[in-house]
Amino acid sequence: MVKMNSYLKKIQKEIILFVASGSFAYVFSGFLPYFIKRMFEGAYAEAVIGYCICLGAYILFSYLTNLSQVVYKNKFDTLVKKDYFDKAFSLREEAFQKKEVGEYISFQVNDITEISENYLNPFVGILLQGIRIVIVLIIILFVLNYQMALLLCAATALSIILPKSLGKATAERRAAYLGEQKVYYSRMEDFYQGHKVSNNRTIGRITSLHEKLLDNVLKKRIYYGKANSLMWTINGLGIECINLLVFLYLGFLLFKGNVTAGFAIAAFQYTRSLMEPVQEILYNKSLLHSMDEVIQAFLDFINTDKGANQPDNFVHADQISDREDQPYILVQKLFISWNNFQFGRIDLEIQKNKKYALIGVNGSGKSTLFHVLASQIDTYEGEVYFRGSNIRDKDLSNYIGVLNQDEFVFSADHKDNATVFGSYDEMKENPFASENGRILESGDCSVLSGGEKNLLNLERAYNENTEVLLLDEPLAAVDEGRKEVLLNKILSMEKTIIMVTHDVGRSLERFDSVILMKNGQILYNLPYAQIVDRKEFVELRDSVYR
Repeated sequence: MVKMNSYLKKIQKEIILFVASGSFAYVFSGFLPYFIKRMFEGAYAEAVIGYCICLGAYILFSYLTNLSQVVYKNKFDTLVKKDYFDKAFSLREEAFQKKEVGEYISFQVNDITEISENYLNPFVGILLQGIRIVIVLIIILFVLNYQMALLLCAATALSIILPKSLGKATAERRAAYLGEQKVYYSRMEDFYQGHKVSNNRTIGRITSLHEKLLDNVLKKRIYYGKANSLMWTINGLGIECINLLVFLYLGFLLFKGNVTAGFAIAAFQYTRSLMEPVQEILYNKSLLHSMDEVIQAFLDFINTDKGANQPDNFVHADQISDREDQPYILVQKLFISWNNFQFGRIDLEIQKNKKYALIGVNGSGKSTLFHVLASQIDTYEGEVYFRGSNIRDKDLSNYIGVLNQDEFVFSADHKDNATVFGSYDEMKENPFASENGRILESGDCSVLSGGEKNLLNLERAYNENTEVLLLDEPLAAVDEGRKEVLLNKILSMEKTIIMVTHDVGRSLERFDSVILMKNGQILYNLPYAQIVDRKEFVELRDSVYR
């Protein structure tokens, strides 16, 4: 199980460098009041030389501290973002779709940055400031006396106990702010993707809704900021009260003649040197507490196994052997139920290298069956077998290729889209390889027309080089004049093809079998000639061409 400690271990060298350089910086800064004391005692040359040396060393080690902080923060941020991204892409489609894309982006961009800023930095900061307190107390013990060391040690302990942190209230308001921000990001993605519906009649309402969402985020952020500011102020007030008491006490000793002016000045500066780390520790503790929910959300996401494509579930090429005694693809008693829709229980057998058209009205269940065969839905009853092997919880992407309706096209060039950034080899004699200059020369294929995207996605599907292809309306946006040519290419492939289509005309003759679905049931799995006059097919055809 992944814990935050595992990330800290991976950057422990960088943290050690940060703490070491920071400790040296505080050692040298800790001697600065001593040389001020020596100045008042008349040791001018010693005071000036010592002060300059310590100040120079302090500046050098402060620079190294800041530099090492940049290094460990960037390394931590990279590790956490990589794991989050990898986990998101390991999810099966059904599990992934439980969140909006904007939520994933918001968490990766904002929440993980917050973890770096308000978990990692405070955690390491508390460690360094604790060491700083010890360093200053040791220096006080040698520079002043043990009585003053004990007094300031007690004052330090009191300053930690006295202020009441508002961490809980801050954490609640922070969670509310981050939640509102996720809503905002999700809606922003929705608005931008829907830019094509923007016109003079709609833009007013859209921008008005955006302003309302932005205002909600702003209100939550201010609400959180108020709690954060109050927490800082109250913690600082307690520390300043301690400073005041020490100041008055030293003034009394000075008035009585029990200490010198140099001793009093040094002692008061050491008091402030102790109170500064105390204030940072208190504030950092509050920040750590305010990150509890974000940290837990991250760990819950990273550690969940449900719905993930685990590496050992990936079936490598040629890992499944042909079993002549078993059907090629077999669906047995498949049943899915949600809301008021029930799918199944259905049985289906698919033969190798045959071509199947999957048809039915919207809501008939054909998309559900498609997604089950594509392993994009796994919460079902019954079993589905491929070459005798149960497909449940297996990644069969080496064997079964999938082209979804409105398949995504990346904002990348032709080659990266056709091979998914080099994941697939460019197959020789690819029947869908484009000669269209717009496709081949485009640096951003996401702006291509619908028909051009269809052609590009067919090229990608062929490059997957699988023995089964599941196609969901692959020619929906293609010009009528080209549909027949592309359909002939699809059906001429030496692959098992299962294709969802709304075309219920004579083109179905070219398929080996037509699977007709209605109300979550398979009515027929027969050649076109045997269903063309069936009542249910006639009703479907009439509804399509009405």
